[in-house]
Amino acid sequence: PSLPIEQEETEEEGVEFRFLTAPVKVLTNDEGRAVGMRVITMELGEPDDSGRRRPVPIEGSEEDLDFDLIIPAIGQDPDLTCIENEPVKPDTTRWRTFIYDAKTCVTSIDGLFAAGDCAYGPDILIQCVGEGRKAALAINQYLNGVEISLKEEYAISRGRLADLEMADYSPRFVHQKRALEKTHPPQQRLTSGGGWDAINVGLTADEAVSEAGRCIECGCNARFDCDLRDYSTMYGSSEKLYSGEKRNYEEDKRHPLIKIESDKCITCASCVRICGEVRNIHALAFINRGFTTKIGPNFNDALQNTGCDACGMCIDVCPTGTLSTNTGKECGPWLNETAITSCTACSKGCGLKVYTKQGRVVKVRSIDGDPINGASICAEGRFSYKLTEGGDGVDSSVWERSINSARELMFKAEKVAVVVSTNLTVEETYAASQLATNGGGALYYVPGDSIEGEKAPLSKIQGEGNLALINRLGAKPWGIGVSADLVVLVDARVDPEHRQLGDTSVIAIGPFQTLDSVAVNITTSDPLNTEGAFLNREGSLAILRPALGRDDAHTIQSALAALANTNSLADLTSVRTKLAESVSELAPLTKLNGERLVTTALKPEPAAVASGSKETAFSNHMESIGLPW
Repeated sequence: PSLPIEQEETEEEGVEFRFLTAPVKVLTNDEGRAVGMRVITMELGEPDDSGRRRPVPIEGSEEDLDFDLIIPAIGQDPDLTCIENEPVKPDTTRWRTFIYDAKTCVTSIDGLFAAGDCAYGPDILIQCVGEGRKAALAINQYLNGVEISLKEEYAISRGRLADLEMADYSPRFVHQKRALEKTHPPQQRLTSGGGWDAINVGLTADEAVSEAGRCIECGCNARFDCDLRDYSTMYGSSEKLYSGEKRNYEEDKRHPLIKIESDKCITCASCVRICGEVRNIHALAFINRGFTTKIGPNFNDALQNTGCDACGMCIDVCPTGTLSTNTGKECGPWLNETAITSCTACSKGCGLKVYTKQGRVVKVRSIDGDPINGASICAEGRFSYKLTEGGDGVDSSVWERSINSARELMFKAEKVAVVVSTNLTVEETYAASQLATNGGGALYYVPGDSIEGEKAPLSKIQGEGNLALINRLGAKPWGIGVSADLVVLVDARVDPEHRQLGDTSVIAIGPFQTLDSVAVNITTSDPLNTEGAFLNREGSLAILRPALGRDDAHTIQSALAALANTNSLADLTSVRTKLAESVSELAPLTKLNGERLVTTALKPEPAAVASGSKETAFSNHMESIGLPW
């Protein structure tokens, strides 16, 4: 069997097809080497009882063909020599395949499993891969001593491609033809690399992007965590048991961050309850009654016009993927790597479960049972990764130039003011204080006008920071009368009207640059790639773990160490030891054993602080996509 295009390309390369021709004898010379093959021409005989016309030889039509290499390629079967000397052999068929249970891959011998071509004969590769996975699951059950019982995962489909109506998709999708595959000319295919090089030209970059744009995104983002799918698999459910009308709703993608696919909704009301009873926002409600009931924004309005603050907790509690992030195709569906870390968007230090794939953050969710904030997170905790998509994104050569330029300014300055954000880790805060000391200056923070508190239950606390550590390190509030030759902003922001700096040079360190007219910008890696501990409003250490794999070369910590010309400030163990010696209440910092939250004896000192660069960058981002924050 071969595709028509393969047949055409083979003929282009000079291969001759002989139909209704059967080999009779291999011709050899005196040394026993093949020199040719005798063939006979066949014709189709009369139909048999089944209607098939079998080929029969034409008498006297033999012909000798000259060959020095003959390759029989009329089929394939498993090589079972591996079991020839076994005292007990599994049962096999006359086609030399193992007799096995196709549902469990079990053979006639206990503990022996079969899958793929050796079980059901030659087939396509993906069939073999699927069988291998099934066999692995069966073997796992066998080794754990449980009954081998595999269930087909529940899978729903709109039907086979030939049965679908294009009109059902035309309102949302534009019909586009696929890019045609191109091949090299026959002569190039034969001569290039001795005939073994690739024969397909492939797609250009523009064609590849165009092909990706043709995707109608039929995969469900909840493919691997849909409760309804899991229960349907468990109980053997089928949507084909009952016939009748099906609901058909358009996707609601009007909100820039959250989409609603009402076709998947089972009206469990989990999203309505968490939005109303827990968050007290009431952005979601039941729409219609009876068979057409669905859940969505009040009066079918756009979600952003209902008071929704984009916390996304409706996404976390949805059991079917009806509500999911509307941030692009990076959401899946695919298996992701996960990491547990902490959010530093405000003084709470909520827990985050970060999903990554190939060095990219694809989604962030809350953590079930997390003691902070009732296992709820805000829009900034969930979506701020969109500010630095693509992982680290820091160019090493640009980093080196920025560090060298900043060092030159540090060398010339006699008095350095280091301004920190309360969103920093304790290790970064300590390194900043050491930089200020080495520079003959002082550590500062920027006070705020007021603490707005939570705008809704379990939301972000606006304008609050815990000053307990930076006060112990001798920090001063930024304001009138500050005197310095150089100002270093560490993930902090001083508004132009409040700078009081004149012509003083400014170095800005952090992943989010929100200020103009600075002498040097040192752009650091994604904040979700940070390792450290954040001192929250309760006086506990919320532990941060790098979700993307820590890159020591481009962190705030390493930037501060480089400017201070002290490598020990880049080493977390060393910094934690010195910090625990300076602030004894933080002694647990040197004895971390995997918890996300660690209690300390440091009494919290909540105070109003100005927004840091991260908060400012996220506010600007939300404004740019039409959402207030």
